[in-house]
Amino acid sequence: MIIILIALNGTVFLLSLVGNVSVLCVIIKDRRFHSATYILVANLAAADVLMSVACHPLTLVTNLLNGKIKCQISNLLKDFGLRILVL
Repeated sequence: MIIILIALNGTVFLLSLVGNVSVLCVIIKDRRFHSATYILVANLAAADVLMSVACHPLTLVTNLLNGKIKCQISNLLKDFGLRILVL
């Protein structure tokens, strides 16, 4: 069960990271995408990268340890990421 959880979490983490970074690279490199709409899309992709990098590993560790170790910074980072997403 733990191996399946690690494999699924790793897959979701990598797909999220690769997909959002590729969106950011395309928007930054191609001048056709320098409009207000694509800046919003880039903002959403950047917020999702931050959420993935900051919260996904902490959630995995918390789930693997059966909730015995609760990290207060995890909730702080999730809240911070959601606030960035709104801005």
